[in-house]
Amino acid sequence: MGECFMNKYFGTDGIRGKVNYNLTSRIVFRLGRYLGARGKLKILLARDTRISSDLLFSSFCSGALGSGSSVYDLGIAPTPAVSYLTAKYHFDYGVMITASHNPYDDNGIKIFDRNGEKIKDDLKKEIESYIDAKEDYLPLAASDHIGRLIESSHLIEEYIEFLLENKEHINHNLKVVVDGANGADYQIIETLFKRLNLKHYELTNVKPNGININRDSGVLDYEILQKKVVNGKFDLGIAVDGDGDRIIACDSEGRLLDGDLLLMIFALDLKKQNLLKENRIVVTTMTNSALLKKLKEHQIEADVVDVGDHNVQMKMSRINASLGGEKSGHIIFGDFAKTGDALLSMMRLMVLMSEKESLKKVYDDYNPYPTLQMNIQVVDKNNIINNQRLLDYLNASERELKGQGRIVIRPSGTESLIRVLIESESEKKNQELGSSLRNLIFDLDIG
Repeated sequence: MGECFMNKYFGTDGIRGKVNYNLTSRIVFRLGRYLGARGKLKILLARDTRISSDLLFSSFCSGALGSGSSVYDLGIAPTPAVSYLTAKYHFDYGVMITASHNPYDDNGIKIFDRNGEKIKDDLKKEIESYIDAKEDYLPLAASDHIGRLIESSHLIEEYIEFLLENKEHINHNLKVVVDGANGADYQIIETLFKRLNLKHYELTNVKPNGININRDSGVLDYEILQKKVVNGKFDLGIAVDGDGDRIIACDSEGRLLDGDLLLMIFALDLKKQNLLKENRIVVTTMTNSALLKKLKEHQIEADVVDVGDHNVQMKMSRINASLGGEKSGHIIFGDFAKTGDALLSMMRLMVLMSEKESLKKVYDDYNPYPTLQMNIQVVDKNNIINNQRLLDYLNASERELKGQGRIVIRPSGTESLIRVLIESESEKKNQELGSSLRNLIFDLDIG
């Protein structure tokens, strides 16, 4: 139930908050100062389409350049591009300014090391200590050693070429519609489809204006996409999130292909090609039990970790896994990437659709258990999560379910919320458990 790392600024996926409220220019300036002062470094920096991204970009650059490191400006680009290019060109750090799937008035920072992986907890703690220090104790660069800001948007071409490696296996007659969430992928999507010579495609939500990122679009609002696919007789619908590391898809009948179902499709395909190392994948506690059961039927084992693509990636690195991901749509192809990548997953899915007579046969008999998810606002999430009354309730519920379901409770890494997942064989049972659990949490919060 615990998180890998929780502190004042860093949550499960970097720093995130309301701009000019709990995420200020000073915080980001100090972050730039600290990273930039670790040597005369090269830092790759990108951002999403939020109106506040320019403000945070300027703050970070001021800190890093003043510390003597140079910043390479990738421009508006997705998170996976930062991870990929940081590793490929041996940047000392890759930094992405984004709040992922959150509304436009949130923003945040994701930091990658020179291997393209999220930074370790020890460095996060050092950064937090410096951000909160009363005095700025780090030395500033001498006048002739101040860092440079170097325009580097041309590097995105390398990422596009990486995505297009399997383009010859994609059927040009596929009819595809993509929801770009008015986010960081909006330019790359069109470039990809033009180079694929797709004859029939439609792009929606690819006109960012600074405040419409993720608004009624993307991975959290996919109902419109489903209707568009069915009404327009498309073969495939794709939705990404604001920073391009999550994907949700739907087939020609409008069936939702969430992260769980995509993991199953990709796992079975990799196993068939003998490319699934040790026949293992990595999933999280939010993964539906039906998927674990389905994988087992195909002799595929699943290693379960705490929620968060960082936790998935760390486990994948430890066991050298080929595939891992989350129900939310983070899909990591371990042999090619260090983070979830919506566009890489999209390309892989299009290849499979092009090669198989009917991809639906792979997942037609997959029936996930009904689930209920709740986000419950509380005052002290950590106090509640460790309360004995709550632990006793969970133990009693587990006995009641008799192995035919589960309840997963965890504190949000970025908000004052308790996140709840209830899974059983009936919607009615989920509602009953959800109602009693919500009342208990409210009672504990008041108490």
